[in-house]
Amino acid sequence: MAVLDVDMREAVRWICGRCDVPSVSTGRHQSSSERWSPHFRVGVSGFDLMETIIRSGLWKDFSPSERAILPVLLDYADRSNGLATISYRGIMRYAGIGSPTTVSKALRRFENIYILKIFRGKDSGLRAINAYCVSADDPRFQEIVTEICRKQREEIEIERQLREEARNARKSYLYR
Repeated sequence: MAVLDVDMREAVRWICGRCDVPSVSTGRHQSSSERWSPHFRVGVSGFDLMETIIRSGLWKDFSPSERAILPVLLDYADRSNGLATISYRGIMRYAGIGSPTTVSKALRRFENIYILKIFRGKDSGLRAINAYCVSADDPRFQEIVTEICRKQREEIEIERQLREEARNARKSYLYR
């Protein structure tokens, strides 16, 4: 609206003319009652991957160094092939980490949960630089994320039940 200096209706028409926007009949509700879909998408990168990690509950299990390194790898990834070619020193600098051992532990953890593939650089007289591919494509990663999400949903349901029991207990105490 601000760029084209138009009202909302004209801006919507402009977007619909350039993008594939699904239409919903007037007065019809969406078929899903969920606020967000807990399903995970495969073959996406960047912040869609971050969305999957955060909404699944995996993010809460990451250490502070892992939380700092993952966005750096995603940001440095080449958009054409998904590879981030960056040295340990570069990772340390941009993630704000002072130890190569900390970087190594985080990268190893990412490998162990199948979200990272490391392509080791060849030493050609200079220090070899690795390339990293962060991806949610591995089915083993999908299994891990799905299980974490399932456990998180169970915890949320237990919390809801406990809040309801506490609410009912307060109500019964007030009406005695």
